[in-house]
Amino acid sequence: MDLPPEHEAPGEPVAPVPPVASRGGLTLADWFGVASTALAASPLFAVPWTVGVALHDMYAEFGGELPVLTQWVLSGWFAPLCGLVTFVTLGLAVVAPVRLAVRRLVVIASFGWVMTAGGMILIGLYLPMFSLAENISQEPRAGD
Repeated sequence: MDLPPEHEAPGEPVAPVPPVASRGGLTLADWFGVASTALAASPLFAVPWTVGVALHDMYAEFGGELPVLTQWVLSGWFAPLCGLVTFVTLGLAVVAPVRLAVRRLVVIASFGWVMTAGGMILIGLYLPMFSLAENISQEPRAGD
């Protein structure tokens, strides 16, 4: 008897529906990873117009050459580019027609990337202050 699945005769075995994860959909834990990564990447777009402006003015008063990483962070393109890379990879993880394990790996890699980028940006923003503190501590004191 070849009836469609919704019209099967009672008593015949029905194949179980596979869980969502095995069908390629993201689970709740996967979506938590996507959301937390997106939340961590969002402030990167605001760095040049918030913290970057204040620190750029302050570093201009110091004079001298800024470290390359600081120049990149203050340039206005570096932090938003890091955020854009994060959102593009997250988008691929959500819509790419690949195995779930690969999609999860991309979400994890995106999170790792945004944490690394955020650390680089923080270091870049504060590197001149560290250099200034080092120069101050090396200067001879009056009476020495």
